[in-house]
Amino acid sequence: MDESQQLLGEQVVAESTARTLLNTALDLQSKATFEESYSTAQQALESALLSDNQLLIAEIYALLGMLSNELALFRQSIEFIRKSGSIYEKKGMMKETAELCNRLGVSYASNSDYTKAIDYHLKSLVISEEQENDHETALSYMHIGKAYSQMLEYASALEYQKTALALAEQIDDRHLIGRILCNLGVSHSNLGNNEQGLDYILQSIEIFKELDDKRLLALLLANLAHMYMQLKDYNKALEYSEQSLNLSEEMHHVSLLIQNFNNLGIIYSEPDCSFRDIEKAKEYLHKALDIATEHDMKEKLMFIHKDLSSLWEYAGEYKKSLEHF
Repeated sequence: MDESQQLLGEQVVAESTARTLLNTALDLQSKATFEESYSTAQQALESALLSDNQLLIAEIYALLGMLSNELALFRQSIEFIRKSGSIYEKKGMMKETAELCNRLGVSYASNSDYTKAIDYHLKSLVISEEQENDHETALSYMHIGKAYSQMLEYASALEYQKTALALAEQIDDRHLIGRILCNLGVSHSNLGNNEQGLDYILQSIEIFKELDDKRLLALLLANLAHMYMQLKDYNKALEYSEQSLNLSEEMHHVSLLIQNFNNLGIIYSEPDCSFRDIEKAKEYLHKALDIATEHDMKEKLMFIHKDLSSLWEYAGEYKKSLEHF
Protein backbone atom coordinates (compact mmCIF):
# COMPACT_ATOMS: atom_id res chain seq x y z
CA MET A 1 0.00 0.00 0.00
CA ASP A 2 1.50 3.35 -1.03
CA GLU A 3 1.39 6.47 1.14
CA SER A 4 -1.61 8.05 -0.64
CA GLN A 5 -3.70 4.90 -0.15
CA GLN A 6 -2.69 4.70 3.50
CA LEU A 7 -3.60 8.37 4.03
CA LEU A 8 -6.97 7.83 2.33
CA GLY A 9 -7.66 4.83 4.55
CA GLU A 10 -6.81 6.83 7.67
CA GLN A 11 -9.13 9.65 6.54
CA VAL A 12 -12.00 7.21 5.97
CA VAL A 13 -11.53 5.74 9.47
CA ALA A 14 -11.28 9.24 10.99
CA GLU A 15 -14.47 10.36 9.23
CA SER A 16 -16.37 7.27 10.36
CA THR A 17 -15.20 7.80 13.97
CA ALA A 18 -16.15 11.49 13.82
CA ARG A 19 -19.66 10.72 12.54
CA THR A 20 -20.24 8.12 15.26
CA LEU A 21 -19.09 10.56 17.95
CA LEU A 22 -21.16 13.39 16.42
CA ASN A 23 -24.31 11.26 16.51
CA THR A 24 -23.60 10.40 20.16
CA ALA A 25 -23.09 14.10 20.97
CA LEU A 26 -26.37 15.01 19.25
CA ASP A 27 -28.20 12.32 21.22
CA LEU A 28 -26.71 13.65 24.48
CA GLN A 29 -27.70 17.20 23.48
CA SER A 30 -31.30 16.08 22.90
CA LYS A 31 -31.32 14.75 26.48
CA ALA A 32 -30.01 18.12 27.76
CA THR A 33 -26.78 16.55 29.08
CA PHE A 34 -24.75 19.44 27.70
CA GLU A 35 -21.37 18.90 29.41
CA GLU A 36 -21.12 15.29 28.23
CA SER A 37 -22.33 16.27 24.77
CA TYR A 38 -19.69 19.02 24.60
CA SER A 39 -16.89 16.62 25.56
CA THR A 40 -18.04 14.07 22.96
CA ALA A 41 -18.32 16.78 20.27
CA GLN A 42 -14.72 17.84 20.98
CA GLN A 43 -13.59 14.25 20.39
CA ALA A 44 -15.64 14.23 17.16
CA LEU A 45 -13.88 17.41 16.04
CA GLU A 46 -10.43 15.89 16.60
CA SER A 47 -11.31 12.97 14.32
CA ALA A 48 -13.07 15.17 11.75
CA LEU A 49 -10.01 17.41 11.38
CA LEU A 50 -7.98 14.30 10.44
CA SER A 51 -10.60 13.36 7.82
CA ASP A 52 -10.43 16.75 6.05
CA ASN A 53 -14.22 16.56 5.40
CA GLN A 54 -15.03 20.28 5.56
CA LEU A 55 -18.81 19.91 5.81
CA LEU A 56 -18.48 17.43 8.66
CA ILE A 57 -16.06 19.82 10.41
CA ALA A 58 -18.54 22.68 9.92
CA GLU A 59 -21.39 20.62 11.40
CA ILE A 60 -19.33 19.80 14.50
CA TYR A 61 -18.20 23.41 14.92
CA ALA A 62 -21.87 24.47 14.77
CA LEU A 63 -22.81 21.94 17.46
CA LEU A 64 -19.90 23.03 19.67
CA GLY A 65 -21.08 26.62 19.24
CA MET A 66 -24.57 25.77 20.47
CA LEU A 67 -23.28 23.68 23.36
CA SER A 68 -20.81 26.38 24.41
CA ASN A 69 -23.69 28.84 24.56
CA GLU A 70 -25.70 26.46 26.78
CA LEU A 71 -22.66 26.12 29.07
CA ALA A 72 -22.22 29.94 29.24
CA LEU A 73 -18.93 29.81 27.30
CA PHE A 74 -20.09 32.70 25.14
CA ARG A 75 -16.81 33.86 23.57
CA GLN A 76 -15.97 30.26 22.70
CA SER A 77 -19.45 29.84 21.24
CA ILE A 78 -18.92 32.83 18.94
CA GLU A 79 -15.56 31.45 17.78
CA PHE A 80 -16.96 27.99 16.95
CA ILE A 81 -19.98 29.39 15.09
CA ARG A 82 -17.81 31.80 13.09
CA LYS A 83 -15.61 28.89 11.97
CA SER A 84 -18.65 26.86 10.95
CA GLY A 85 -20.29 29.78 9.14
CA SER A 86 -17.09 30.54 7.24
CA ILE A 87 -17.03 27.03 5.77
CA TYR A 88 -20.70 27.11 4.74
CA GLU A 89 -20.42 30.61 3.25
CA LYS A 90 -17.34 29.67 1.18
CA LYS A 91 -19.28 26.72 -0.23
CA GLY A 92 -22.26 28.93 -1.08
CA MET A 93 -24.59 27.04 1.29
CA MET A 94 -26.90 29.92 2.13
CA LYS A 95 -29.52 27.97 4.12
CA GLU A 96 -26.82 26.82 6.56
CA THR A 97 -25.26 30.30 6.55
CA ALA A 98 -28.59 31.83 7.62
CA GLU A 99 -28.92 29.29 10.43
CA LEU A 100 -25.40 30.08 11.65
CA CYS A 101 -26.08 33.84 11.53
CA ASN A 102 -29.03 33.32 13.88
CA ARG A 103 -26.93 31.15 16.21
CA LEU A 104 -24.16 33.75 16.18
CA GLY A 105 -26.73 36.41 17.06
CA VAL A 106 -27.92 34.30 20.01
CA SER A 107 -24.34 33.99 21.30
CA TYR A 108 -23.75 37.75 21.01
CA ALA A 109 -27.01 38.39 22.88
CA SER A 110 -25.94 35.94 25.59
CA ASN A 111 -22.74 37.99 25.86
CA SER A 112 -24.90 41.18 26.23
CA ASP A 113 -23.86 42.57 22.82
CA TYR A 114 -27.39 43.19 21.55
CA THR A 115 -26.45 45.47 18.65
CA LYS A 116 -24.27 42.78 17.06
CA ALA A 117 -26.93 40.19 17.85
CA ILE A 118 -29.58 42.14 15.93
CA ASP A 119 -27.15 42.71 13.03
CA TYR A 120 -26.63 38.96 12.61
CA HIS A 121 -30.34 38.16 12.99
CA LEU A 122 -31.11 40.75 10.32
CA LYS A 123 -28.49 39.17 8.04
CA SER A 124 -30.16 35.80 8.58
CA LEU A 125 -33.57 37.35 7.91
CA VAL A 126 -32.47 38.74 4.53
CA ILE A 127 -30.96 35.41 3.43
CA SER A 128 -33.93 33.38 4.72
CA GLU A 129 -36.50 35.54 2.94
CA GLU A 130 -34.50 35.27 -0.30
CA GLN A 131 -34.41 31.49 0.14
CA GLU A 132 -38.16 31.43 1.02
CA ASN A 133 -37.25 29.58 4.20
CA ASP A 134 -40.22 30.34 6.44
CA HIS A 135 -38.85 28.47 9.47
CA GLU A 136 -35.57 30.40 9.60
CA THR A 137 -37.40 33.66 8.77
CA ALA A 138 -39.69 33.13 11.76
CA LEU A 139 -36.67 32.31 13.92
CA SER A 140 -34.97 35.54 12.83
CA TYR A 141 -38.03 37.63 13.78
CA MET A 142 -38.26 35.78 17.11
CA HIS A 143 -34.58 36.38 17.95
CA ILE A 144 -34.76 40.07 16.99
CA GLY A 145 -37.79 40.43 19.24
CA LYS A 146 -35.97 38.72 22.10
CA ALA A 147 -32.93 41.01 21.66
CA TYR A 148 -35.19 44.09 21.82
CA SER A 149 -36.79 42.66 24.97
CA GLN A 150 -33.33 42.25 26.51
CA MET A 151 -32.68 45.90 25.63
CA LEU A 152 -35.92 46.72 27.53
CA GLU A 153 -37.63 47.88 24.31
CA TYR A 154 -40.72 45.76 24.94
CA ALA A 155 -43.08 47.40 22.45
CA SER A 156 -40.63 46.73 19.57
CA ALA A 157 -40.09 43.23 20.92
CA LEU A 158 -43.83 42.50 20.74
CA GLU A 159 -44.08 43.53 17.10
CA TYR A 160 -41.30 41.18 16.02
CA GLN A 161 -42.67 38.33 18.14
CA LYS A 162 -46.16 38.73 16.65
CA THR A 163 -44.72 38.50 13.12
CA ALA A 164 -42.71 35.43 14.16
CA LEU A 165 -45.80 33.76 15.64
CA ALA A 166 -47.87 34.31 12.50
CA LEU A 167 -45.17 32.63 10.39
CA ALA A 168 -44.69 29.75 12.86
CA GLU A 169 -48.44 29.08 12.91
CA GLN A 170 -48.51 29.20 9.10
CA ILE A 171 -45.97 26.34 8.91
CA ASP A 172 -47.44 24.64 12.02
CA ASP A 173 -44.10 24.33 13.85
CA ARG A 174 -45.13 23.43 17.43
CA HIS A 175 -41.66 23.78 18.93
CA LEU A 176 -41.16 27.24 17.42
CA ILE A 177 -44.70 28.31 18.39
CA GLY A 178 -43.94 27.33 21.99
CA ARG A 179 -40.71 29.38 22.04
CA ILE A 180 -42.42 32.45 20.60
CA LEU A 181 -45.35 32.19 23.03
CA CYS A 182 -42.80 32.17 25.86
CA ASN A 183 -41.16 35.35 24.54
CA LEU A 184 -44.54 37.03 24.09
CA GLY A 185 -45.40 36.14 27.67
CA VAL A 186 -42.20 37.70 29.00
CA SER A 187 -42.66 40.88 26.95
CA HIS A 188 -46.29 41.31 28.06
CA SER A 189 -45.30 40.71 31.67
CA ASN A 190 -42.55 43.32 31.44
CA LEU A 191 -45.10 45.79 30.06
CA GLY A 192 -47.31 45.12 33.11
CA ASN A 193 -49.81 42.96 31.19
CA ASN A 194 -49.44 40.13 33.70
CA GLU A 195 -52.63 38.20 32.91
CA GLN A 196 -51.89 38.15 29.19
CA GLY A 197 -48.25 37.28 29.86
CA LEU A 198 -49.30 34.44 32.15
CA ASP A 199 -51.69 33.06 29.54
CA TYR A 200 -48.92 32.94 26.88
CA ILE A 201 -46.47 31.25 29.29
CA LEU A 202 -49.04 28.61 30.31
CA GLN A 203 -49.78 27.84 26.64
CA SER A 204 -46.04 27.48 26.03
CA ILE A 205 -45.57 25.17 29.02
CA GLU A 206 -48.24 22.81 27.72
CA ILE A 207 -46.46 22.60 24.36
CA PHE A 208 -43.07 21.78 25.89
CA LYS A 209 -44.54 19.24 28.29
CA GLU A 210 -46.06 17.58 25.24
CA LEU A 211 -42.70 17.74 23.39
CA ASP A 212 -40.72 16.67 26.51
CA ASP A 213 -38.17 19.49 26.12
CA LYS A 214 -36.51 19.81 29.54
CA ARG A 215 -34.40 22.88 28.80
CA LEU A 216 -37.23 25.04 27.54
CA LEU A 217 -39.57 23.70 30.20
CA ALA A 218 -37.07 24.77 32.88
CA LEU A 219 -36.83 28.22 31.29
CA LEU A 220 -40.61 28.57 31.16
CA LEU A 221 -41.03 27.51 34.79
CA ALA A 222 -38.45 30.15 35.80
CA ASN A 223 -40.32 32.80 33.80
CA LEU A 224 -43.62 31.66 35.32
CA ALA A 225 -42.10 31.99 38.81
CA HIS A 226 -41.00 35.53 37.96
CA MET A 227 -44.53 36.44 36.86
CA TYR A 228 -46.02 35.12 40.11
CA MET A 229 -43.41 37.19 41.98
CA GLN A 230 -44.75 40.28 40.21
CA LEU A 231 -48.28 39.21 41.16
CA LYS A 232 -47.03 38.77 44.78
CA ASP A 233 -48.14 35.14 44.84
CA TYR A 234 -44.97 33.94 46.54
CA ASN A 235 -46.16 30.39 47.21
CA LYS A 236 -46.62 29.72 43.50
CA ALA A 237 -43.42 31.62 42.70
CA LEU A 238 -41.52 29.36 45.10
CA GLU A 239 -43.16 26.21 43.71
CA TYR A 240 -42.23 26.98 40.09
CA SER A 241 -38.74 28.26 40.98
CA GLU A 242 -37.96 24.99 42.76
CA GLN A 243 -39.29 22.92 39.84
CA SER A 244 -37.14 24.91 37.41
CA LEU A 245 -34.11 24.68 39.71
CA ASN A 246 -34.38 20.88 39.88
CA LEU A 247 -34.36 20.64 36.08
CA SER A 248 -31.53 23.20 35.81
CA GLU A 249 -29.36 21.26 38.27
CA GLU A 250 -30.04 18.04 36.40
CA MET A 251 -28.81 19.70 33.17
CA HIS A 252 -26.03 21.77 34.83
CA HIS A 253 -27.47 24.74 32.92
CA VAL A 254 -25.53 27.81 34.08
CA SER A 255 -27.87 30.61 32.98
CA LEU A 256 -30.94 28.89 34.39
CA LEU A 257 -29.19 28.09 37.67
CA ILE A 258 -28.37 31.78 38.09
CA GLN A 259 -31.92 32.82 37.19
CA ASN A 260 -33.46 30.38 39.67
CA PHE A 261 -31.09 31.13 42.55
CA ASN A 262 -31.73 34.84 41.97
CA ASN A 263 -35.52 34.32 41.89
CA LEU A 264 -35.38 32.32 45.12
CA GLY A 265 -33.26 34.98 46.78
CA ILE A 266 -35.76 37.69 45.87
CA ILE A 267 -38.77 35.57 46.95
CA TYR A 268 -37.31 34.94 50.41
CA SER A 269 -36.40 38.62 50.81
CA GLU A 270 -39.83 40.09 50.01
CA PRO A 271 -41.29 41.97 53.05
CA ASP A 272 -44.85 40.75 52.43
CA CYS A 273 -43.85 37.10 51.88
CA SER A 274 -45.39 34.93 54.65
CA PHE A 275 -42.32 32.67 54.80
CA ARG A 276 -39.74 35.47 54.54
CA ASP A 277 -36.23 34.32 55.46
CA ILE A 278 -33.38 36.83 55.05
CA GLU A 279 -30.65 34.23 55.64
CA LYS A 280 -32.05 32.00 52.89
CA ALA A 281 -32.33 35.05 50.62
CA LYS A 282 -28.63 35.87 51.17
CA GLU A 283 -27.66 32.24 50.58
CA TYR A 284 -29.48 32.00 47.24
CA LEU A 285 -28.35 35.40 45.96
CA HIS A 286 -24.73 34.58 46.80
CA LYS A 287 -25.06 31.26 44.95
CA ALA A 288 -26.27 33.20 41.90
CA LEU A 289 -23.42 35.71 42.35
CA ASP A 290 -20.74 32.99 42.58
CA ILE A 291 -21.86 31.26 39.37
CA ALA A 292 -22.25 34.54 37.45
CA THR A 293 -18.79 35.67 38.62
CA GLU A 294 -17.21 32.36 37.63
CA HIS A 295 -18.62 32.67 34.10
CA ASP A 296 -18.12 36.46 33.81
CA MET A 297 -21.82 37.09 33.03
CA LYS A 298 -21.73 40.88 33.32
CA GLU A 299 -25.41 41.68 32.83
CA LYS A 300 -26.54 39.07 35.36
CA LEU A 301 -23.88 40.27 37.82
CA MET A 302 -25.27 43.79 37.63
CA PHE A 303 -28.78 42.69 38.63
CA ILE A 304 -27.57 40.31 41.36
CA HIS A 305 -25.41 43.03 42.94
CA LYS A 306 -28.41 45.35 42.85
CA ASP A 307 -30.58 42.78 44.67
CA LEU A 308 -27.87 42.09 47.26
CA SER A 309 -27.36 45.80 47.85
CA SER A 310 -31.08 46.27 48.55
CA LEU A 311 -31.12 43.23 50.83
CA TRP A 312 -28.18 44.40 52.96
CA GLU A 313 -29.62 47.92 53.11
CA TYR A 314 -32.91 46.56 54.45
CA ALA A 315 -30.97 44.55 57.05
CA GLY A 316 -29.24 47.77 58.18
CA GLU A 317 -25.82 46.58 56.94
CA TYR A 318 -25.03 49.75 54.98
CA LYS A 319 -21.33 49.04 54.49
CA LYS A 320 -22.11 45.64 52.93
CA SER A 321 -24.88 47.26 50.89
CA LEU A 322 -22.37 49.69 49.38
CA GLU A 323 -20.06 46.80 48.42
CA HIS A 324 -22.73 45.67 45.96
CA PHE A 325 -23.87 49.10 44.84
